[in-house]
Amino acid sequence: MEKSESNKASSLIMILKNNPKYSLFQLANLISRFGDSLDSIAFGWMVYDITKSALSMSLFFLINVLPNLIFSLPSGVIADRKSNKKLILIGYIPHWKHFQCQRLVPLFLKSSTRS
Repeated sequence: MEKSESNKASSLIMILKNNPKYSLFQLANLISRFGDSLDSIAFGWMVYDITKSALSMSLFFLINVLPNLIFSLPSGVIADRKSNKKLILIGYIPHWKHFQCQRLVPLFLKSSTRS
């Protein structure tokens, strides 16, 4: 490792040590994103298991990614102009709604395959 990289790493460690709330926030964010990733894989697998259709599984993953593709750019502009704390709190509302809607997809697919 070069000296400049070592300095960057040590300064990052100092920032994390001096800001325990930020460290806790980042840890919570890491755990949340890991859980979301596992959740997405498990639901995709379940959709495939129920329908036996790779197309249905692909559509599920597309629907899962679509909100990120649509809202990423406008969100960046808004984030530069508004309070960060409010944006974090407001940002979790659609995340929670998306999480709840995800639960309904397998139920819908299961009922549609019975016909």
